[in-house]
Amino acid sequence: MTNRHRAEKTIEIGGRRLVLRLSLRALAELEAVFDVDGIEALGMRLAKGGLRTEHLTRIVGALARGSGDGIADSEIAVLIDTGDLPDIMDAIASIFASGFAGAPANPR
Repeated sequence: MTNRHRAEKTIEIGGRRLVLRLSLRALAELEAVFDVDGIEALGMRLAKGGLRTEHLTRIVGALARGSGDGIADSEIAVLIDTGDLPDIMDAIASIFASGFAGAPANPR
């Protein structure tokens, strides 16, 4: 089940259902993955593009762990097939869009 009010989406990869959620835990993990200082810097880094397959695996992992799943990035890497990429990218975009919907562009 998908809950857009919680910035959450359920996907299936490699026969496994994963609930991906943009929680504070997921955001903190992604800040560390991309070595950025804060949510705004994370957004700018993601918008810049140039993501590697390792980044995709780590984004999916962080979002899955954000919902409480204990799945490791190495397990996600094995589950993802290239045919899954369009659905995964759509899910990630949807999660970030709903997670920051209505947020001011520059809160300062």
